[in-house]
Amino acid sequence: MSSSLFAADLNSVKTRISTVKKYLAKWHKTSDQKLILDSLIILTEIKKDLKSINDRDEEYESIKQEVYMLFFWANKSKVVISKKRRRSTRPLINIPPLERPKKLTDAEVNDAVILAKLLSTEPKKVVEEFKHTQDFTKNNPNAYYESEYMYRDIYFEHPESNLAEIANKYANSINIKIIKFEQEKEIKTNNILNNISDFEKLYTYRKFGQIEKKLKDLYDQEKDKITKHIIGHMIKEYQNLNVTMKAIDQLIKNKKKNPISGRLIGLKFNGSIIGASEKSVSIKTKMGTVSLPWKKVNDKQLADLITQLSQGVDVSYRIPLAMYKLGNAYEAFKIIYHKILRDPLFATKLGIFYFELLYHFRLDTTKLVDATIARSNKLAKSKDIAGAIKILTKCLLQINKTKFQYDEVARIRKAINTLGK
Repeated sequence: MSSSLFAADLNSVKTRISTVKKYLAKWHKTSDQKLILDSLIILTEIKKDLKSINDRDEEYESIKQEVYMLFFWANKSKVVISKKRRRSTRPLINIPPLERPKKLTDAEVNDAVILAKLLSTEPKKVVEEFKHTQDFTKNNPNAYYESEYMYRDIYFEHPESNLAEIANKYANSINIKIIKFEQEKEIKTNNILNNISDFEKLYTYRKFGQIEKKLKDLYDQEKDKITKHIIGHMIKEYQNLNVTMKAIDQLIKNKKKNPISGRLIGLKFNGSIIGASEKSVSIKTKMGTVSLPWKKVNDKQLADLITQLSQGVDVSYRIPLAMYKLGNAYEAFKIIYHKILRDPLFATKLGIFYFELLYHFRLDTTKLVDATIARSNKLAKSKDIAGAIKILTKCLLQINKTKFQYDEVARIRKAINTLGK
């Protein structure tokens, strides 16, 4: 296929993608289900057309992945509107423990005959989701976070299904690939940052815009596709941080009636945060207003400040992504998840960041549960059963709010049930 014909085909695809996005944006305002159904028809046609294109460069791969994810989220939106409800974010403490079918062995999970039998007997909806995920994984072999999420989503949405158990096993196997990928990515990221002059100083002083500019220069010079892709991802990360730093002063002003304590960012005495500039944060104390340079505020403190400022405010998606970059995946995902409950298509704005964030949110939840169970075991050994139950219950109330934490909820419940036995 000639390059001009290839470009024409991709342009046609991009035009139809734009049409789909317009339909989906209109659906969000009108809840007209026909817009969702028409979008799914167009996306199905695009998927077929993409398979017929032989010349496949980086742009092709990016477009293909976008189409699959639009298809996935459009289906999610169809479920929302067909059930005529929005999911609640209220704690799910009163739900019964998940009743799952008998666990399959690894050999059974990998048995093609057993899988084929399940595909012929399981509910149509579950089978369709499973096959779509298989198709996505096959056509996007390096989309680890997305594939892990899609399999895990089947597991959490359909706990009664044997296919769900298989999907969970597949998700676990992808986790291993993610760990290796992140290790390799960290090495490449550090090598990239080593090429940025004064990076440590710029980062410490929160000059994220300057880092973004230097990354763009590296991106233009880079020849290696993988390294270029990583730099592109880093550019978006520092864009999010830069936008967030610029928004902090306005977010502080929004909290004027209920100001945040300066102790949150390391102040040793009482004071209220009243403003921020490019260089520092202003704190009102009994002795007057003091300025604390950003270089004195570490990543955790900055993430905590942004988290507090974002409470009860409809912030840009860039702000929770900045929180994630600073190390607070747990609180960042809670903000994003609340938005997606109201509008599943919101996730299409986030791209890979959503799936990466969810992955680390689950890791943070696991670490929290590990630490809580360890503390409860110590209390139980010292005969303080009431204290052990108290901290386990507190953790349960904290995490029992999204389907993605149900497996950790089960661990907490098991720990409570085994106390004193």
